[in-house]
Amino acid sequence: MNGNMVGCCKVGKAIDRYDLKTDVVTGDLNDYLLARWNGHNEFPKTGLQELTDYFNLRILKKVYTEHDRRTIETQVESDYEALTGDDEIAKDEIIADLEQDGIDGEQLASDFISKTTLYRHFTNCLEAQKESSDEKTDSNWEAESIQYALNNALDNSLKALKSLENKGKIPHATKAEVSVPLMLSCPKCTTRVRFKRAIDRGYICKEHMGEDSDFADDASEDTAEMEDEFQSSPV
Repeated sequence: MNGNMVGCCKVGKAIDRYDLKTDVVTGDLNDYLLARWNGHNEFPKTGLQELTDYFNLRILKKVYTEHDRRTIETQVESDYEALTGDDEIAKDEIIADLEQDGIDGEQLASDFISKTTLYRHFTNCLEAQKESSDEKTDSNWEAESIQYALNNALDNSLKALKSLENKGKIPHATKAEVSVPLMLSCPKCTTRVRFKRAIDRGYICKEHMGEDSDFADDASEDTAEMEDEFQSSPV
């Protein structure tokens, strides 16, 4: 086990526990994650959620390999979704299955990190910052712009929570898991998806907002009403 991350946060402890520090082609996992986050070394800029999933999947694959469990990509991703999802039955089934291979599934799931934890690891432990870019020539600039805005919102939220904690208004506020997702809702039904999910699959609501759907003219009015409601709503 590598002891270089002693005194670090949950990310560093996981790197040590599962011996992940040099578990990438580039040689250092932290350098690799930061390079992807900021789009260095010819990597496209990558969001925190994708990097968080990547990190957790590295843990899962490492444990599977050590216990001679199959590491087929689709199977590992399916198990990961079950361990981190809201379906308690599916989660219990995976934990029971892992136990047969000598794996403590509950401990494994508890070692998974959140994107808030990863962000704090970048900015506090590694003293790194998300780099902005004025270049909008890349075909993915829209997604990068939104991700940059979400990162700023997360950063400001964490600073505000730290201030509230120091003032005694919210005890242990900085220990909370904070997320700043961008949710896209269909104005015609209850469909609601994360921005990244909409990008990946190419639509928000296939029935009402897909390429072949006949979107009603009054949708713009519904959207305007939603904007007015959002602007007038308290935090």
